[in-house]
Amino acid sequence: MRKRPEKVVEVLDFIFGRLGNHNAGAQVAAIGLFPVTSFAHHSVPFLDPAMYAKFFFPYFEKIARPVAEAGGTLFLRSEGDSSYAFEFYKDYLKQSFLYLLENEDPMQIHKVMGDDHTYMGGMTTEQLKYGTSQECIDSAERVLTSLAQAADSCLQ
Repeated sequence: MRKRPEKVVEVLDFIFGRLGNHNAGAQVAAIGLFPVTSFAHHSVPFLDPAMYAKFFFPYFEKIARPVAEAGGTLFLRSEGDSSYAFEFYKDYLKQSFLYLLENEDPMQIHKVMGDDHTYMGGMTTEQLKYGTSQECIDSAERVLTSLAQAADSCLQ
């Protein structure tokens, strides 16, 4: 990516051109009630913001935006810490995202995204596995207290 970014973009354009979005918005609108499209956010911890803006987000947008505009819900499952990426999503339609956070601080994400989307998370898997009961209780109380004003937020 760093040595030949133009080649990466060429390949991404080729792949996306072959796959296309197959009119994702119309498909979601036809499904009806609670269409959910799931996206893994695995690549984010490995990309800096400039690379994310160039190599990931434009292609994600081609699928995600029509789904959101058709009333679909986008389930975004984060891996690692993808906090910086949330700046890219703050202009999406209200309640179009359901975020499963891993290492991100839900309070920081809430500051960026506001009450317009639903968040799950607040405790890392490491904390649940290795933390004391009291540490986990304290963490849960901190998340619930901090996000209490955000009616659409929830704790995993």
